[in-house]
Amino acid sequence: MILLLLKQTLILLKQTLILLKQTLILLKQTLILLKQTLILLKQTLILLKQTLILLKQTLILLQSNTLQLAAGMETTPRIVTKLHDICPQLLWISAETRENDSRGLKY
Repeated sequence: MILLLLKQTLILLKQTLILLKQTLILLKQTLILLKQTLILLKQTLILLKQTLILLKQTLILLQSNTLQLAAGMETTPRIVTKLHDICPQLLWISAETRENDSRGLKY
């Protein structure tokens, strides 16, 4: 009887050892996943900071454009001329732009 109990105990101990090994493997995998999550969180933080910088720059540009428009510095002919400078193939240059162009561009 005692021998049978000892054998069963040994079997249970072996099963426990197997379960402990599996638990260790799962813990290692969990640690790897946690490290990867930390890396992703750091990358997300970097992207959020870059987005904030871009949003601030956009706000500055919008404020600058608003001030220029309010001061009358950017008139339609100038904007059209700038578009023409960027893409000379534009055929819809306004007559006002042609008349007011101080650079002597020929259309």
